[in-house]
Amino acid sequence: MRILILLAVVLAGAAVGAWATRPGEEAFNEKLRAEIEDVVLNREVEEARDPIAALTLASCKLSINDCYETYRRRLDVKFLPGMFTTTAIVDGPRLDTVCTGRFGGFTCQHPLFGG
Repeated sequence: MRILILLAVVLAGAAVGAWATRPGEEAFNEKLRAEIEDVVLNREVEEARDPIAALTLASCKLSINDCYETYRRRLDVKFLPGMFTTTAIVDGPRLDTVCTGRFGGFTCQHPLFGG
């Protein structure tokens, strides 16, 4: 019986932790900015998959902040808060993906930038 009570307490604690750390739009924007910075700083223009990607990467290398702001404005993101997670449905230029937020961060089915 004590094991069942202990298990119930642990599960309740995990549920409260998941609820309290459910990420929102700010965490999504941080993930997007981090992905843009990673691609811009670690990929060469010559490695781009096509001319449009090469042009985008070259312009982003001039100003990561401007790149982020421009790209973020072009994304249509719908946030669906759940009890323990947040789902972000992302639709944008050459991108359709779903991101799931849990425990303070998001994971996405596809890269948000430069994939």
